[in-house]
Amino acid sequence: LSEELLLLPAWNGNLYAFDRKNMDLLWTFDAGMPLRATPLVADEKIYQSSGSNVLSALNNGGQLLWQQVFAAPLLSSPVLQADNVVVLDKSGILTALNPEGTILWQQNFEQTCFYSAPLVVRDAIFVATAAGVVWKVNPSTGQTVWSRKLDASIYATPVASDLGLLVGDNNGG
Repeated sequence: LSEELLLLPAWNGNLYAFDRKNMDLLWTFDAGMPLRATPLVADEKIYQSSGSNVLSALNNGGQLLWQQVFAAPLLSSPVLQADNVVVLDKSGILTALNPEGTILWQQNFEQTCFYSAPLVVRDAIFVATAAGVVWKVNPSTGQTVWSRKLDASIYATPVASDLGLLVGDNNGG
């Protein structure tokens, strides 16, 4: 799928799909504005989160397979954990869904989350919040394993390395 399409999310709420070989516009899907995150492509499906509180699942032809509506905007990209899709809404609710869109579990951090996407690393999901807290979550249950408060807000997605988890906060730490 990603070898055939170039997917472009736009502020106006449209997800544009271009033919990667000749850049012809193949289809457009109105996912709800604004689109601030890149889509997830997995198992012949496209998952697009939107600022209109909606996660949309599409096939490679741009047809809607299902949608799930959330209580708050989805400002970060969805991620894949095993076969499941994980999204984080602005109010701090982390949600895991199966490929058919059924909610498997939710974890409410009760902290604002902006653009930091969840990070999946082996047997864990890491979430960074605007309150400056990093959470480690069990991917099977959504339960908190641990949390750590940093000195400032976090808006960027953490990065995993061989040495550990790297987190940049608004103080540059």
